[in-house]
Amino acid sequence: MAHQNDSGPFFALTRHEEYYINGGDLFFLVEHVQFRVHRYFFERESTVFRNQLTTPASPGATRQGSTESNAIVLENVRSTDFAKFLWVFYNP
Repeated sequence: MAHQNDSGPFFALTRHEEYYINGGDLFFLVEHVQFRVHRYFFERESTVFRNQLTTPASPGATRQGSTESNAIVLENVRSTDFAKFLWVFYNP
């Protein structure tokens, strides 16, 4: 039986300190960081996300990105870069 050690592929997930927003309705996982943001921005600004987010989920399925457990996973993106991108939407 194999055992996972500290250097294995499993990491503790953390919530982004600024972009895990109460009331957010869209979840992303980037590297090991969870983001919770407003889907409105993604539907408004991206036809790719608009199509993905407005296509009905299969019966009995949960729409991808609608919960923490089925977050949209962004690969080949650094969490720091995604946070910089989100700043455009949430810039004070």
